[in-house]
Amino acid sequence: MLRWLNEPDHTAQHALLVCVLAAVNDSATSTQLLERFAELGISLEPQHAAALLRHLTELGMLRVASVVDGAARYVPTVIGRRWS
Repeated sequence: MLRWLNEPDHTAQHALLVCVLAAVNDSATSTQLLERFAELGISLEPQHAAALLRHLTELGMLRVASVVDGAARYVPTVIGRRWS
C-alpha cells in the first residue's frame, strides 16, 4: 500500500483517488491505468497503480469485473460513479 494513503492529508488522497477513478472511466487494467496517466505526462510505478486500484476496490469504489491472464479489469461501482 502507498504509505501516504495512511497519512492525514485527506485532500491530496481524495484528489488522487478521484483522478484514478476518472482514468479508469468505464474500465481499466493496471497497465491501462499506467498508460492513461502517461498520456497526461504523469509517471506512476506499476506497483503504485495496482495499489491504487486495490485501495479503491477496498473502499467499494471499484470492483474486479474479470481477470484475464492474471490481469484484473476494474470497473466503477455505483458508489464509485457517484463519487468521481
